[in-house]
Amino acid sequence: MAFSKASSSTPSTCEVFLSFRGEDTHNNFTAHLHNALHLRGINTYIGEELRRGEEISPALFKAIEESRISILVLSEDYASSTWCLDELKKILECERRRQQIVLPIFYLVDPSKVWHQRKSFGQALTKHEGRFKDDMKIQKWKESLKEVAKLSGFHLKKEGYLVGIESRVQDINLLLGIETKDIRMVGIFGVGGIGKTTITKAVYNLNAYRFEASCFLPNVRETSNRKCGLLRLQETLLSKILRGSNLNVSTDDQGINVIKERFQCKRILFVIDDVDQLEQLEKLVGDHDWFCLGSRIIITTRDQSLFTNHKVDSIYEMKRLDRKEACELFSWNAFKRNKPNDEYTNLAKHFIRYAGGLPLALKALGSDLYGRSIREWISALNDYKRVPHHDIQRILRTSYDGLRENEKNIFLDIACFFKGERADYVIKILDNCGFSPDIGLEKLMDKCLITIDKHNILGMHDLLQEMGKEIVREESPKEPGRRSRLWFYENVRHVLEDNTSSPNLTIMDFSYCESLIKIPDLSRSHSLKKLNLSCCTNLVEIHNSVGFLDKLVSWSLYGCSNLRGLPRSLKLRSLEWLNFYGCSSLIDFPEIECEMKHLRQIGLEDTAIKELPSSIGYLTGLQSVYLKGCKNLIRLPSSILQLQHLEITPLLPVSDSSISDDDYSTIAFPLYLESYVLSKSSFFRKSNCLTTLSWLDLSGSDIVSLPESMKGFVGLRRLYVRYCEQLQEIPKLPPNIVEIYASGCKSLESFPEGHDYLDGIVFPGKRIPDWFSHRKGILERNSCEIDIRGHQCLDDEIRGIALCAIVGPVRSLRPRPIVSARIIGNGILSCGAHLVHKHEKSVEDYPSVLHEKVENIEETVISVDLMEGNQLSKRRLDEDDDPNLELNWYPLQKRHCSTSGIKVLDLENSQGLKDSKEDLNLELDF
Repeated sequence: MAFSKASSSTPSTCEVFLSFRGEDTHNNFTAHLHNALHLRGINTYIGEELRRGEEISPALFKAIEESRISILVLSEDYASSTWCLDELKKILECERRRQQIVLPIFYLVDPSKVWHQRKSFGQALTKHEGRFKDDMKIQKWKESLKEVAKLSGFHLKKEGYLVGIESRVQDINLLLGIETKDIRMVGIFGVGGIGKTTITKAVYNLNAYRFEASCFLPNVRETSNRKCGLLRLQETLLSKILRGSNLNVSTDDQGINVIKERFQCKRILFVIDDVDQLEQLEKLVGDHDWFCLGSRIIITTRDQSLFTNHKVDSIYEMKRLDRKEACELFSWNAFKRNKPNDEYTNLAKHFIRYAGGLPLALKALGSDLYGRSIREWISALNDYKRVPHHDIQRILRTSYDGLRENEKNIFLDIACFFKGERADYVIKILDNCGFSPDIGLEKLMDKCLITIDKHNILGMHDLLQEMGKEIVREESPKEPGRRSRLWFYENVRHVLEDNTSSPNLTIMDFSYCESLIKIPDLSRSHSLKKLNLSCCTNLVEIHNSVGFLDKLVSWSLYGCSNLRGLPRSLKLRSLEWLNFYGCSSLIDFPEIECEMKHLRQIGLEDTAIKELPSSIGYLTGLQSVYLKGCKNLIRLPSSILQLQHLEITPLLPVSDSSISDDDYSTIAFPLYLESYVLSKSSFFRKSNCLTTLSWLDLSGSDIVSLPESMKGFVGLRRLYVRYCEQLQEIPKLPPNIVEIYASGCKSLESFPEGHDYLDGIVFPGKRIPDWFSHRKGILERNSCEIDIRGHQCLDDEIRGIALCAIVGPVRSLRPRPIVSARIIGNGILSCGAHLVHKHEKSVEDYPSVLHEKVENIEETVISVDLMEGNQLSKRRLDEDDDPNLELNWYPLQKRHCSTSGIKVLDLENSQGLKDSKEDLNLELDF
């Protein structure tokens, strides 16, 4: 094939003649080559392809003869074109007679195949022999091919086996939008070895010829770390874009000025590969106004956060190869074909799975295994599981080495212990260890070292996890006890049995280790911060030394059902979290030897502990004690009542202990009583002293009637009696009560009246009271609107507005509490409104709705019977009444209906409503 001239009007002025097979290279390599020659001012003869079968014209022969240099691009199908073969014969004649320079380029073709005329070259000549009867012509072509194969030229080999390139290149091209005239910066990010550079090279090679100048700047991270590295990178960039101009810059700032000045007049394609610092972008790429319209800048990095800081236009995340692509890439390297050999198929699957779709790993593993026996493959697989592949680790470790110390610690902890765990749980543990996990996890995600999925689960590529474990192993290859982290059972057993643990060890994780029976002396593990013994179901005893680990922050014995012996005493000054949940054989709780002000939580649910020591008062920072299911607990020390920060103690049982009446008077934290404790307790006999108790939960107890002495609980604001199925009456309530939750009280018959200050009470029922003047059934079950017509609703005789709603099954997890006169929620079946006039006697007319002192309130919810009329007393539930639905924070999924309380809006003190001339449109908010 020949080309028409592009740079001048006549062939005689050409310096270079290009000969190539158009279908092979016209739109890729040869196009780049011609563009490069043109940009350097070299006149090159290119032209339209003539019809197949025509002989070369005299004009074309003349162009070949008058050119100083001929370049032959010998591609796979070069010999299939008789035009190309005739050009080749003529060019070699000119070399012999005119001393013309001939440069052959063997494009993805082995020169030996040209010499011996094998494969495509031999096949093409065979076809020509059948087509032409001129044996001399065929022989001249063969001689020409042998002659050119001997010449010194360029051999361009295929860069490995490229799999999955096309779709990714297409995606990036869409982001580049090369046909538009704006300036675009596109960022490509991904973990090391995932193919960023390979893909970017393909994009660059495909598009470079379309620009006036182009530059691919590789290894920016590595080069910039050298002396004057950024300066050298600036000089390289200027040299490539300005075509060899000798521009020396003495400082980074001077380089910036030159780039900005010279690049604004050239439409360029610039790839800056493997960036790891913002400074590199600031001094090499800068802002969009550095470049000419139509320019494109591609940035590759392992750190996604750089794109946010530099404000690139589009971001592309490199994805791992899918299973089919991974198999093909591995096979090309391991078998030199696109699929595994039959006898290796099952083994190949193990290596492909091990590589996890990472191209670097697939190529490295495949190349190592090429030509090896099945026995060697099996041995290699076992070896890689123990010690990761060196070349893979070297590339991956670059990302780790760029982390700060805090981020390195978090990465290693996730690699060794927390992969697959919930992120919120891991954050809590790492926070207790002082690792600032929130920002640390963000950094690791930015660098593609971890992921957090939609279910909040921490993920990490298997090879990255192996790298992390290998980093820890390298701390002490021969002595596990000197490593900072232990996770492998045999290493842990060795350390415990031989007492060789290192002062550097910070985390021990023995969770789910069924063979662990005893924790030995850990006194040498001075730096231990986390000890996880969860679900070690055969663990019986823990050495006393554990109670004196001064830096221990988190200690879990969750589910250790056979544990009987704890350290005799605890002196853990740094401890923040302690969990013995489910240690059903644990009877004794240790003495506290010193102030442990950092401990916030103790979990003792479902243990057999009989008493807590009085030294628990040393836990001055304690906020939560969980004692649900502690049925053997017989003594609650009075010192627990003095803990100032104790706020939530779910299911804290109170019994006849050493607590005095004076001690009871100081209870200020929420108090929960279980039925088996309540029946034995003298709690209500001492209750006249409870003046500071603010929250009392009697839910599920067997109490029949709340004593009248409860009115002395002057600080009580919340009372929970849910599912107290034997509760029949609540005769008196404390004066400052705000909320009562009584759902599930099937036997409740009477309730005190006169509490207009309550925020909410819920009772079962399914009817709007008859005395409501406005009632409405609901078709759409998510809202209710009642339009009260006429301005009379705003006259001075209106004292307030009572609103109520019947609610069916509520599906949302947290319905919004009542905060305004607007009801929006799920399952509303009907609603009602009533204007309360000043002359109405609320106690007589509407018991439990409005009472004598209703001044100075803007919104109130008060109790009302909404079952049959308006009396609570002497009535039990109908069979189809649901006792379980309740207002506010605890919706339950039942079949029938329940009724809310009534909301009253005070119009006397609401100037905005009084001044309104519009019809009043009320909504009730649930």
